[in-house]
Amino acid sequence: MGGKMRKTMFILTGFILLIWGVSFSKETNDPKKWTIDDVLKQESAGSFDVSPDGKWVVWVKTRPDKKQDRTVGDLYITGLTDSTKIQLTRGKYNDRSPQWSPDGKWIAFTSVRGEDKEKKNQIWLINPKGGEPWQVTKMKNGVNSFQWQDAKHLIFTAREDTYLREQELKKKKDNAIVVGDQEHFLPVRLFQTCIKGKKVTRLSDNTGKIGEFAVSPDGRWVVTNEAQSIHFPYDYKIKPRQFLYNLKEKTRTGIFPGKKRSSRFAWNLDSKGFFCSVPFANDPDNDYVSVSTLYFFSLSTMKPEQVPLDWKWELSYGYQVTGEGLLTSLANGPWNKLAFYKKVSGKWQNTPLNDPYEKNIYIQDVSKNGETVVFTYTTAGTPPRVKAGTIRNHQIQNQKKIIQLNLWMEKKY
Repeated sequence: MGGKMRKTMFILTGFILLIWGVSFSKETNDPKKWTIDDVLKQESAGSFDVSPDGKWVVWVKTRPDKKQDRTVGDLYITGLTDSTKIQLTRGKYNDRSPQWSPDGKWIAFTSVRGEDKEKKNQIWLINPKGGEPWQVTKMKNGVNSFQWQDAKHLIFTAREDTYLREQELKKKKDNAIVVGDQEHFLPVRLFQTCIKGKKVTRLSDNTGKIGEFAVSPDGRWVVTNEAQSIHFPYDYKIKPRQFLYNLKEKTRTGIFPGKKRSSRFAWNLDSKGFFCSVPFANDPDNDYVSVSTLYFFSLSTMKPEQVPLDWKWELSYGYQVTGEGLLTSLANGPWNKLAFYKKVSGKWQNTPLNDPYEKNIYIQDVSKNGETVVFTYTTAGTPPRVKAGTIRNHQIQNQKKIIQLNLWMEKKY
């Protein structure tokens, strides 16, 4: 009896394992089933910048590199009329933040590449028609960020060269990192360089760290956001300050006095002022938990003015300056809501974007003339698709798909 029981149990166990194996095989062969490799091998498109003539867009394709065990970024340009795709850079480097020159002859970008033993993030130039990139800056501590001032000059932020104290610590092989060292809160300043002579000129002597800046379209003005305390991200006490630089007159003026702090600067097309985001909270001394409101700073009055959004949840993803006003993303729960804001005869007017798929549209970039737009369309069941169109009559007309990565993902939906 015992032998029959053991035999029966053996057969039953084998049958269960067989059924489980068949079921497991079906699951692993299911084309819609996501795997770890599916997640890791995904590519993404970002850092879009439309060319001055509105015919091309430069962007970064981020892809996984198994050998380096990290992601790398390659530069591409895509035609907005025929979707022609040209790869500009390739290899083991991480190329980022591409920007067209105002005359469309060059593309500047940042990368940690070159033959130096201690490579730093520097600005490089490449011809959109092809060829090898060449290095513009050689800052000992690297470059943080940059923007074009005109067709021949770039403005960037960086630390000064290594200070004497740092040199002495290096000689002593003292590599200790002091946390919260306000005494040695080293400044990040504005610099200018010419793409031909590569001469670097310091534009500011601030003591804070410039974390964000925006150059006006005419190249005369720069607005900055400058951190004053190393502790601010944690205690929210000493807030960053904002300054307006007049590069022609070589002046620096503090703006947004009091407890307000602004960021996400976007200059108007006529260079007469800029939009920015200002946090709002019930407690004016602590805006750690806040919503983002929209302001406009006019150069004629040298004063900020709040833009009435007429929307209870205020700002969301950001905004882009267009020929028909500021195309703004409004907070709307899981969806997106887009509207144009423009001042007409002294009063702010808002007009919703007229598009049936508005809630799934995310604006990526708008051309310098405010007409051509690149945006991403995605839903919970649709992989991101990059499209382009023309802004006209508060609509995105002539929409067409220009970039689609991860085509294998179509089988997953």
